[in-house]
Amino acid sequence: MHRKQRMKERTSFMFIHIFAFTVINGENVSTPSISPSGTVDIVQGMNLTLNCTYQTNKTVHQLIAWNQLKQNGTSFASHLSIYDAPGSTCAYFDGNVSKYGYSCPADNQFNIIIYNVQRISSQGSTWMCSHQVGSFPNVFSTTVILNVQVPVRSVTLSPDLGNLSVIEGRGRQFECKTSPGEPAPRVQWFKFSDTNATNINITSLSISSLSTAGTSSVLTLVLTRYDHGLRIKCSAENVGSAKIESATKPLIDVLYGPSVTEITDQQIVKGRAFTYNCSVTVGNPAELTFIWTRNGSNETWHNQQLYLPSVQRKDDAIYYCTATNELNPTDEPNQNKTDYKSFHLDVLFGAENIVFYLEQYQESSSFNVTESSTVTLKCLLDSNPGSTIVISKDGNNKHTVLDTKSLSYSIDGKCDDAGVYTCSGSNQYAGRLSKDIDIHILCTPRAAPNVHISYNVSSVRDANVTLSFTALAFPPLQQSSFLWQKCTISGCEPVLRDKTVVSFSTSGFGNRLGECNLTIVNVREDDYTEYQMTVNGISDKKWRFFLNALDKPQPPTDFMVIVDYVTKTSANATWLSGYNGGLPQTFQLQIRESGDSKWTIHYIQENSTINTGNMYFVVNGLQSGFEYEMKLFAFNAIGNTSSVHITFSTLNHMVSVSSSSPNVASVAGGIIAGIVGILITVLCVVLRRYKIKCFLKHDLLDKVVYDTAERTNINNGVYDELQNVNTNGLSECSVSFYNELGKAYESLDCSLR
Repeated sequence: MHRKQRMKERTSFMFIHIFAFTVINGENVSTPSISPSGTVDIVQGMNLTLNCTYQTNKTVHQLIAWNQLKQNGTSFASHLSIYDAPGSTCAYFDGNVSKYGYSCPADNQFNIIIYNVQRISSQGSTWMCSHQVGSFPNVFSTTVILNVQVPVRSVTLSPDLGNLSVIEGRGRQFECKTSPGEPAPRVQWFKFSDTNATNINITSLSISSLSTAGTSSVLTLVLTRYDHGLRIKCSAENVGSAKIESATKPLIDVLYGPSVTEITDQQIVKGRAFTYNCSVTVGNPAELTFIWTRNGSNETWHNQQLYLPSVQRKDDAIYYCTATNELNPTDEPNQNKTDYKSFHLDVLFGAENIVFYLEQYQESSSFNVTESSTVTLKCLLDSNPGSTIVISKDGNNKHTVLDTKSLSYSIDGKCDDAGVYTCSGSNQYAGRLSKDIDIHILCTPRAAPNVHISYNVSSVRDANVTLSFTALAFPPLQQSSFLWQKCTISGCEPVLRDKTVVSFSTSGFGNRLGECNLTIVNVREDDYTEYQMTVNGISDKKWRFFLNALDKPQPPTDFMVIVDYVTKTSANATWLSGYNGGLPQTFQLQIRESGDSKWTIHYIQENSTINTGNMYFVVNGLQSGFEYEMKLFAFNAIGNTSSVHITFSTLNHMVSVSSSSPNVASVAGGIIAGIVGILITVLCVVLRRYKIKCFLKHDLLDKVVYDTAERTNINNGVYDELQNVNTNGLSECSVSFYNELGKAYESLDCSLR
């Protein structure tokens, strides 16, 4: 509610009077009622009406008086009265009509009007009215105290400027002063725009000092760029509904620097042109200067756009874009405002500057390395991104690493490590480099690795056949280093020159591979024998070759069913294949229930086309608790062998060896009878896992050979394993079986093949 409206309410009253009467000499004299009562607020310069109501008796002369008490309350400062004759209203007014007015709206009311109330003369003054009937004493009303309020008349804002330029982020103070007022004026601060009259109240940012002599308010404002273009004003008010605004409303010009947009790292292929524009948000003022600089270089570019016509590796660096404007604040020196951003220019290029060397030696392209000496090859190159680096030997990859700039590869100095090593590197960009190192391993002769040497050769009669051996050695071998011998029962002798032809050739980098061929002309019966090759007269190292006649295969041996693998419905058969006659051989395995006339036939291809070896075949679909017969023979393109027979049962897992297997039968009969024969057979199966050649200790005419899987140390061999069998939980029969198996081993003479 506005103060002016409140003042009107204060000067407009509806009176309900309850009078108290005093009897004086038989006359009723009322106590006057005054309104408004108590303390009354009045704005300086306005008129105030006071009302005095009393109980009238129109037949008696009455005197109504308004009295203003002096400050000490001892006497009247002024006396205003009306004389009311019987039957008249406001018949007479005793007062200064220039200062006071009066009215009698009813025959029992006397109002006075105080014109142009001033604080200096009326503040705190006390008024009362009195009622006198005839000559009787006055009866006084309660008092009214005047509170004169002084409205604020003016407000001034400083600095008194139409435009104010301020650097962003700086604090700026504004002061607003008011004219005197009672009560003390209240100051408010606002921001607003010429285009948007909505006021933003920022009074909370100010500190005011209130006084009836005038209010002072200081606004501290930290300006941002979002304040640019706004105006500042202040207003004051205390009484009444009107606000007084400052005439000064400065326009705020917020000065700030440019903002360079974040720059992402860039990539460019070597040799291409590179262009990059420095994107920026302009400041205030908008006029900018640009400069590009590069880390580690004094070179500069004075354009918004960076341009490199042909990028080289030296251009791989961090680049800075700096934008600058000049700020001209009010009442402050000019200053420059800058901002910068940077990015890394990543120059992409293919493989360059390859270096390939042995870490343990001086840099060279050829090295002699002692056998068994470990050396490390190191390959380094430059590229971006990293390259795929490959170290190869004689064209065969040895080690490859992706996305790298260095690669190490170690060799153990084995003879076959000798060769030309190449390091090559490349990425997806132009440029592929390679460098070679020739490494010679000083090593004694040995069979060349990765070269197939046929130690079993077959031939028909009257044809020429060649035995070929390739040795690896460094320094390179000569033909005179090779010696071929023909072996018979009586021993080995050098081959006869009139029946053989010896040829020699070298190959491989540095001629480290020496190939010596022995050609036997017009093969005869006595040429089917063993031949031995020695190199450089090394007597303890011989390579054995066998010339075999093309013929039908030799019969398979050691045909049996592995007892431990017999189930109710299947059995695992095993045998040793005999010499295949120089041609691929196939095995025919037949099986039937004992007493049945129908055989089920299975064909099994040999594991190897040359060497003898183990054969295994699982027969499925058998009946539980039945006895079965098996027979086996081999055949090739020339003919077939005799068959070997066995029987077994799916119920008790017993294995018996038929007398129709002449090799097994002769071994068993020559050593021991009964169960021991079975033990030796089982033992031979065990021995196959260790590639051990075993001969019967008895000097038999035909030595039996058991050729099994590879094993390198006979001292940790089969017998130890047989002795260490865990017999816990085995039946008494099984324990006895393993004990007898160990004894049977001692009847064999075994050595590593």
